[in-house]
Amino acid sequence: MFGTATWSQLNANVALILVFNLLWSATRTLWETGNISALIFLLEDRHKSYVGFAASVEGITQLVVAIPGGMLADRWRRDTVLRLAACLSVASLLFTAYAVHACDLTLVYMAMAAWGASYALNDAPMEALFADSTPTGLRADIFVAKFVLMQVGRGIGSAVIALLFLVFGDVWEIHELQQVLYVGLALTVIPAVMQAFVSDDRSLNAESEATLSAGSVPLLSAGTKGHSNIVDPPRLDRWVVTFVPATLAISDLMTALGAGATVKFFPLFFIEEFDMKPVEIGVIFAITPFACSLSSLGSAWVARRFGRINAIIIAHMTGTVLLVVFAACTTVTLAVFVFILRAATMNSFKPLKRSVLMDIIPKKSRGTWNSLESVTIFSWTGSAAIGGIVVDQWGYRTCFLATAALYAISCLPIMALSYWNLDRHLDISKPAAADPIAEP
Repeated sequence: MFGTATWSQLNANVALILVFNLLWSATRTLWETGNISALIFLLEDRHKSYVGFAASVEGITQLVVAIPGGMLADRWRRDTVLRLAACLSVASLLFTAYAVHACDLTLVYMAMAAWGASYALNDAPMEALFADSTPTGLRADIFVAKFVLMQVGRGIGSAVIALLFLVFGDVWEIHELQQVLYVGLALTVIPAVMQAFVSDDRSLNAESEATLSAGSVPLLSAGTKGHSNIVDPPRLDRWVVTFVPATLAISDLMTALGAGATVKFFPLFFIEEFDMKPVEIGVIFAITPFACSLSSLGSAWVARRFGRINAIIIAHMTGTVLLVVFAACTTVTLAVFVFILRAATMNSFKPLKRSVLMDIIPKKSRGTWNSLESVTIFSWTGSAAIGGIVVDQWGYRTCFLATAALYAISCLPIMALSYWNLDRHLDISKPAAADPIAEP
């Protein structure tokens, strides 16, 4: 998966962060993905809007904390901010356990706010340090590997959920949910503490600095008739370095607006539309991340053939069409199949997009740029509140179709980026020099 790299050659930070993401995804899945939403759903007499409000509380806090946290990570040491995140994560775990025990919705909202601050302090410096510790030429493959491990973690966590419900009782009741949540919160202590052990001193120097053409996977495919469509340093001006990340950020923002309105409600859709039991939903969400892992490897292959930008467009539009199909499904078998296929396709291009950004953004600005993703996360959680209201008023399927429309719109900036690279910015009147990176 790493090409010429092996596990023994990985930077110590990279290896630690890969393991962290595996465990973080697995343990958080046990309590956060679906189960905390189900608890809120039951506490508030099955009103979906309260689930969306909880996500909004988390997102607002993350927005407030993330940008200053990212700026601190660029100005100070990233590992110092991560140690603060580790302390806050452990405190959030303890408070969440108390809120779950008390079955108090106000306390649950406060716990979500604490987690928003914790995620904000973790995300920007962790991602920046991961990029700083990754050789630019291997970044695409290693980012795909990180994504795969995160998906494997989610799959493991969902499988454990299914087993726990078999033990505690395969019913949607508050007591059974509490037991599963306690187990998940206890296990999350391990990755929460791991954040404190990455170090700025182990990051790389010039070999991890930004350069658009140094990656092992081009942004675009090789041109026709002897021309190359790869943007190389001699033809790359400062405006390009600003334009590409901004374009991807706009696309991410619109995608998040759509995703936020639906993602929190998929488990509730299966519960209410198809009367699924906890174990059945656990199995679905255990299979889905492994499908996402396979699809990300497929997108990496497509990227090597046609370029990363084009691979992102293909996966994005395919996932959009599948969401429309999912909204029309009336049988449980077809709905489950399309749901897994849609999730796998829509998530497959995330590591490619991140690798593009980190190949372009200079090291000194990576913390700030990663913190700007919290604006995207805020839009995600803000639309979760709107999505809950839409579902209560017009149903799940209307909400899914609205999300599909936003997905389609969010792909337009990436299409414009592909067109701009091919036809406007590059001087394709001259054959490019032989490029060992470009596909033949």
